[in-house]
Amino acid sequence: LHSRPCGRNLGHQLHFDTDENSIQDDMGIFHPSISSVCYLDGAKEGAGATVIFDQEVDATSLASKCYVIHPENRAVLFFKGSLLHGVLPGVSKW
Repeated sequence: LHSRPCGRNLGHQLHFDTDENSIQDDMGIFHPSISSVCYLDGAKEGAGATVIFDQEVDATSLASKCYVIHPENRAVLFFKGSLLHGVLPGVSKW
C-alpha cells in the first residue's frame, strides 16, 4: 500500500509487484494475478499519471508498449500483476 500527498508527489519508481518473502527465501518470483491502483482524490491537484509497460520480469526483450493512465477521482485501475509499472511525478506545490 502506497499513499502520497498531492503537491509533494515525486512519483514512484518503476517496479514489479512481487512477494518479497518468496524472493528472500529463494522460492522464486511470485506476482499477484491482478494489481490495482485506487485513486481516492488528487486528479484536480495534478497527481502523477500511472505508467504500465508490457514488460514482465523474465522478458527477453524490452517493452514495446507503454500505457499512461491519468488519475480520476474515486476510480480504480486494474492490470496484470506481473507488468512493470510506476508513477510519474506530479505537479509540485512546494
